Amino acid sequence: MIDFVAAANYSYTQTVVHNSYFNCALVIAIGLLVTYGGIGRLVRRAIFRKKGVWVEGEVTKIVELAGTDNQPVYYPVITYTTLENEIITTHYDAVHRRPSLYSVNDKVIVIYDPKDKREIIINDGSGEKLGWVLAVFGLLMLLYGCMILRTFL
Repeated sequence: MIDFVAAANYSYTQTVVHNSYFNCALVIAIGLLVTYGGIGRLVRRAIFRKKGVWVEGEVTKIVELAGTDNQPVYYPVITYTTLENEIITTHYDAVHRRPSLYSVNDKVIVIYDPKDKREIIINDGSGEKLGWVLAVFGLLMLLYGCMILRTFL
């Protein structure tokens, strides 16, 4: 009977350690993905700023969508003129806001991709903030996962 209890206790300990390693690996993997997403967003915006074409645009409409909590979120519709005098109207739904950052007739600096003129970013810094938040949060998760892992070694 004592051997059975000892074997059951050993099995329970092994399961707990295995689950702890799994949780640690999960935290590290999520941290890596979030960090990659944040840094990727920052790099993409930096490349876009360097290679994109800068023009002035105007907010022509504010679109309202139902958010995840049934509260409305907003994004602007932007009209701008390319260097080839082509007038383009496109929506900027990269980041939904509540309340809207923009009002109709607001002037904004638009950076568009010369290869795909409908691909834009608005030079207001909001996308960079999200990139930094994701990168820092991901690094904190990585650090936390490594600290947990260190307790097992």
